[in-house]
Amino acid sequence: MMSRAFPRGAVDLGRRTAALPEDGSVPAPPAPMTADWEAARCSVRRLAQLSPTTLSAGHSLPMAGSTLPAAFLRFARHFKEPARGRYVREPARSDAHGILSLPPTPPDPMGAVLRGAAAGAALAAVALAIRRSMQSVARRRRPTGSQARAD
Repeated sequence: MMSRAFPRGAVDLGRRTAALPEDGSVPAPPAPMTADWEAARCSVRRLAQLSPTTLSAGHSLPMAGSTLPAAFLRFARHFKEPARGRYVREPARSDAHGILSLPPTPPDPMGAVLRGAAAGAALAAVALAIRRSMQSVARRRRPTGSQARAD
């Protein structure tokens, strides 16, 4: 089951994207596509040892130039996983036959929001029902105009 917050149509990334750095630095791999951070770290280090002058990773634009080997080596030395994410503490495991195991699905924050809203609506409905009931009892206890005059 996909998260209720998962987009159902096109997503405009607009200002959330940026061109590759002009200083020759190598950007980190996209976090959502890295299911095993330790394997990614080892892979980056092995590739950096090859001192490539051209790099075409598939998830970014190709990079080339004489400064690439040094920049890639710096990137490999400072490579680190994000602070949080589904695959940060436990990687996905697979073999030639497919997926062997996945880390637990993270909690759906939208579910908590919806449950909170439902609980709030239920409390409001109960409070309204109690208020109306009390008003109804109070009206029944008030003397009508003819009863008030008879006393």
